[in-house]
Amino acid sequence: VDRLGLGGGSYFTSGIEQEDAAYVKSQAVESIRAACSKIRPAKLRFAQNLTGSLPMLEDTRKPQVFDPGLRILQAIDTESDTTLGTLIAWANHPETLWSKNLMLSSDFPHFVRECFETGIFDGNNKVYDGLGGTAVYLNGAIGGLMTTRPGIPIRDPFQDTVYTTASFDKIRAQGQQLAILGLQALADSARDIDTAPGVTLRAKTIEIPLANPLFRLGAALGVIQRSMTSWMKVRSEIASFAIGPVTFACIPGEIYPEIVNGGIEAPEGQDYNVPVGNNPSIREVMPGEYKFIIGLANDEVGYIIPKSEWDTEPPYLYGAKRSPYGESNSMGPETAEIVYTELVNLLKNMPY
Repeated sequence: VDRLGLGGGSYFTSGIEQEDAAYVKSQAVESIRAACSKIRPAKLRFAQNLTGSLPMLEDTRKPQVFDPGLRILQAIDTESDTTLGTLIAWANHPETLWSKNLMLSSDFPHFVRECFETGIFDGNNKVYDGLGGTAVYLNGAIGGLMTTRPGIPIRDPFQDTVYTTASFDKIRAQGQQLAILGLQALADSARDIDTAPGVTLRAKTIEIPLANPLFRLGAALGVIQRSMTSWMKVRSEIASFAIGPVTFACIPGEIYPEIVNGGIEAPEGQDYNVPVGNNPSIREVMPGEYKFIIGLANDEVGYIIPKSEWDTEPPYLYGAKRSPYGESNSMGPETAEIVYTELVNLLKNMPY
């Protein structure tokens, strides 16, 4: 289902089909009703591996900053001691199958979920037991751009094989590698919460200027159908919620990892004379031991790029011969500052 409008039959036709959109919304509501009807007493188990996935990632744009942490939340029924569900968060575009794949696929997250639910197999031989329940995959700070292009080697965890071209075997191996890291983290260093910690939630509507000329044209033609607060200002949302020692920051797009983890630069060639400054990263502001970033949360405003790294005009950053990828799919150079400022203010005022 196209919720952005960019997949229409022509450049001047929106791909949004209202009937399909209404169906997705109704099913989302129904899934919430179904979940609420099956509420069970549970304890929560948290674990993380912050560096093990780095060999599977590439940052296609300088500066080289990643968000490689694999973070897991497991909900366990306190009466039956069985897994109700598992939340797995990692930051990478699910595009390891790459551009020649014309089939509908959730890419490597499918195998991550499958392994957490049913186990990890070497052929017909089960090597790791699964947890049961329902596994849900969340994406994080994938801007920059976080990816696993075909040339990035992914090693099969059980066979003497390294995949260096896009294939279904490669996404299977990648999903298995991530699941092994996550299951080992749960086995070795998990933290349990047995008493109800309560849930704290805050959300705020924000407005972002729509400066991208092609997006403005798309909005004027009705190809992109967005809620506007005023002339070419888009309504969006930031949010945060906390459960005990874990905090979730909900970001409405594809944020660059340097905004989340630190490492913003102001290189020569920047379009705006903006210094880096001494502002803390988002994760520095987030309280708690486990800090989940949920990207594409409730919205998709495109890439969220530090203004000091914005680059559409020559001379280009780091001596490049052309403009880097990202700006063409961003709402504009003010987006990052607005999202960052509003989210940090919200986090600082959360009653943890």
